Amino acid sequence: MERAGEAGLIREEAGERTQIPIQSVCPAVKTLIENGLIEETSRTRPTKRGSLAGVLVVSKKRRRAILEDALAEEANEEVEDKQAEMTKLGWIKKTSAGYKITEKGWAVIAL
Repeated sequence: MERAGEAGLIREEAGERTQIPIQSVCPAVKTLIENGLIEETSRTRPTKRGSLAGVLVVSKKRRRAILEDALAEEANEEVEDKQAEMTKLGWIKKTSAGYKITEKGWAVIAL
């Protein structure tokens, strides 16, 4: 569903992409909707048989969680980069308990 983006998927398409029978897709979709992970839009698309089916998209709640996860991961990478840079400069030292400010680091802080 996430890969479908704003275009979304109808249940039939979700079944085709996952190779799960429609009889199993529908209860799974119901559960995902109940848990707030996906939502049915007001848009419709025709099925292979010509009837109209509701388009499903990732919910705002889930998109927010995805974005928060991505930002946290990016922040962790930035922290690791800063730690590596400060270690290389001799301002901090890695210990078994984490990082410790070195004398050189304290001198920089005192400036």
